[in-house]
Amino acid sequence: MVKEGVVTVRVPLYTTDVQALKIIEDKRAWIERKITQSRLSNQRFEPLKQLTHILIFGHMYKIVFDKTKTSLLQGDRLVLPMRYDDNPSGTQRVVKKFLKGLADEYLTAELTNQSYSYNGYTLSNARSKWASCTADNRLSFNWRIACLPPVLIDYLIIHELCHTVHHNHSATYWALVESHLPEYKKLRKGLKEFSALTELYR
Repeated sequence: MVKEGVVTVRVPLYTTDVQALKIIEDKRAWIERKITQSRLSNQRFEPLKQLTHILIFGHMYKIVFDKTKTSLLQGDRLVLPMRYDDNPSGTQRVVKKFLKGLADEYLTAELTNQSYSYNGYTLSNARSKWASCTADNRLSFNWRIACLPPVLIDYLIIHELCHTVHHNHSATYWALVESHLPEYKKLRKGLKEFSALTELYR
């Protein structure tokens, strides 16, 4: 696994160092490609980590401070109250609240239009998962989905709703997903480009 430029190798308990090194060598090209992708991803999202910008539904907005009582979008800017200027922890707190509100609003609207039966949903703070579905059909979505392009959020919604019918990743399950989203494989791959975001704002 390669995450934030760090390579993690998991092998069976009784694997020798020589065997582990051979596995790494055999996968060298893949590892180097993933490291490059990870570094590019980190560079792409660096303005978010520095709290100079915010990503909303796939679009980047500059964070500015002004004499306003509430957070609001104006053109290509997110305007925050002046009291958060030079206050990184306060800025992060208000940005998280803003994104959570957008995520909740989007999910409420989109799930209402679906015909699947589920036992409500919650917003999560998961470190790696974008979404999940429990055995009793309770849905959970990482609130950072508000950063994703809508088409990817819709994929996550369909992905989890289909799990209310098939609690697995069998061929039958994927056939159901495909009946809604014929290009689901492309969307699934596109979601990986945003995987670094699950570590954002912690």
